[in-house]
Amino acid sequence: MDLEQRSLLPPDADPQAQQSGQKTTWACLQSRRSLGFASLLASAALLLVAACLWPSLQSREVPVARVDSVTSLRASTCPGTFKGADGMTYTCQHAIDHHWAPDCATVSTWDRATCSVSVPRRRRSSARSRRRRSTKAPRRRRRRKSSARRRRSASKTACAGTFAGDDGRVYSCQHAVDNKWAPDCETVSTWKDATCYHGKALPKSADIIIVGGGLVGSVVASQLAKKLPNKQILLLEAGRISQEAVGGHQKHGNYNGIHWGEKGVGQLTQYDIPGNYITGMHCYDRTCSDSWGKKTPYYQCKVLGGCGVVNGALMQIPHADNFANHPPGWKFHDLKPYYDRIQADFTITGTPSTDGKHYLDNSGANFVRRALQQKGFWDHTGVHPKANTFGLPTVSAANGVRQSTASVYLPDAIKLENFNLQTTTEVLQVQHTSGKATGVKVRDVMGKESVVELKSGGIVVMSAGALNTPRLLLASGLDGWGTVGKGVSDHGIKMRMYKYNGFPDGATEVVNGVDAYLKQYINYRSGPLTQFGPTMTAFFKYPGSPGGHDQPDVEIFLNPMKEHHRLDIHFGLLRPTCSNANLHLSGNENIDFAHDALYFGCDMDRRMMDYAVNIVHEALTRQGAWLHEEHGPWSFNHWVGSCALGSCADPESLRLKGTSNVAIGDASLIPHQVWAHPAFTLAAVGHKVADVLAETMQS
Repeated sequence: MDLEQRSLLPPDADPQAQQSGQKTTWACLQSRRSLGFASLLASAALLLVAACLWPSLQSREVPVARVDSVTSLRASTCPGTFKGADGMTYTCQHAIDHHWAPDCATVSTWDRATCSVSVPRRRRSSARSRRRRSTKAPRRRRRRKSSARRRRSASKTACAGTFAGDDGRVYSCQHAVDNKWAPDCETVSTWKDATCYHGKALPKSADIIIVGGGLVGSVVASQLAKKLPNKQILLLEAGRISQEAVGGHQKHGNYNGIHWGEKGVGQLTQYDIPGNYITGMHCYDRTCSDSWGKKTPYYQCKVLGGCGVVNGALMQIPHADNFANHPPGWKFHDLKPYYDRIQADFTITGTPSTDGKHYLDNSGANFVRRALQQKGFWDHTGVHPKANTFGLPTVSAANGVRQSTASVYLPDAIKLENFNLQTTTEVLQVQHTSGKATGVKVRDVMGKESVVELKSGGIVVMSAGALNTPRLLLASGLDGWGTVGKGVSDHGIKMRMYKYNGFPDGATEVVNGVDAYLKQYINYRSGPLTQFGPTMTAFFKYPGSPGGHDQPDVEIFLNPMKEHHRLDIHFGLLRPTCSNANLHLSGNENIDFAHDALYFGCDMDRRMMDYAVNIVHEALTRQGAWLHEEHGPWSFNHWVGSCALGSCADPESLRLKGTSNVAIGDASLIPHQVWAHPAFTLAAVGHKVADVLAETMQS
């Protein structure tokens, strides 16, 4: 028996049966040599050879294993593909990453595996098989390319890369485990667990093309589709589908060997479950699959819903004075109705768990609260940050599930006939003639490039984010008369690590409680997994900074700690007075900052940060903690101002200067840094943008 044949046998295959097959084959060969070739014995000789070789050929095709029942192989090791004693065919698949076993040796190294079972087909005569292949194969291939109606239920089956079905919809295949996309049908056919997403085909033209389905773009696109039912709205998102509400089917996450999908989380994706600080499900640097890589100088989210589906998503409303220098129509009282709309559409709370409790406070938060109380700070939880207070972070979650602008607004929009969402479709360039957009050049997940034309009277809305919008505009030769990419700002961060002894410590609870957390979340949608990263926030006001005494300059926050007696305090500068930088193209499609004054670029910004750092340091050291490490500045990923209202975009029409039908609709519009976490404000701005654009389109 050769090595290939031996490797196909399962570990529990009978060795005597293997030797029996070898002896039978050898006896047959000896008999064949002893036979003559006389015509009278020809028929007998052929029959003897066939009878002798049949056991060997049969064992070469499917080794026989002694399998008592299907259930005996569940959650245990099992060989690649073999025929069991019960007449069923068994196939081994790893229960965690769903890879399939190439041989028995590989399977034996797995701790957990699942044997899939199927009934073997009856063998046909070779002549009949040849006739069937010659007559049926072409029809099978044609059905594979066109029969999209049957692929609606294609979960956990193979499906083609991207193709148009008979029903006029587009189907895209994505592996359900590692989220890789299929380059062709042959690749997909090797997958045993894949998901087919289907949606409308990429149109040849549209009335309104929105570039980017992030936090603001999702609002703008959905609201325009409702307000302008006679206009064809096309939303182009370079990233993949995210949350379950918009059709996401991504992996749930895997932490300490626990696969969330096996625990009964259901169809919720890694973007739905807020407790990302425990599971490590998300990635926050430019090497991540959900990022733009080196095309932007800092990490930028590339996924439907933007960073609102992966970050802490704190919901805060800044002080009204934050908008004092905004153009007319964009003051706080102008945006107030839109803030109210967000509060009505979202569930904003400090206790997202369905039982109304807050969890993991002993993993650092209570220690810091006690320290700040000694410095005169008081407890305050709400959407309006106030100086000299600490409290619970306010987030958006309903029934223990993360809410984003994508999950709240896009499901209804997708049902509309005039709305078309295309994910994994990257916009490469805005095509224009003398400042008048004629369409956009795109590249789909398969690498195919095409152009979507803009209908007469249509507009292109740039909602790609405060770094990607200027990147695409500059790459398209649209610089807003030299204003695009000027004066970009962010909330700079510093991190100081403290150590302490002798106080309640919740690190063991964070590390060892995951199994219990999962059960609690699955059964009740409550517990630590309903909470977003930060467990507490506090706000500081430097006496020498402008503004009233209740207007904070600096925020601190901390996440649950997995290491005993350790505190990581993050300091964020909410009100930078001078720290900003200009963007410029670096190569054909990358963008970078022209100078390095982005963080703590002047004395006032440094004094505000140092004031908060010193207060926290004094408060913690009085409680027995000591400074261990210090890092930063880092990016807070709160970018604004790359095409500001007034200087770069017209406040009344949102048109980019130098263009007639290219509008700006994202954080690029905000002239000055938001004095709070920007998610709440950006969602409100999205509604304002939709109203402005709808009015200009109707007029």
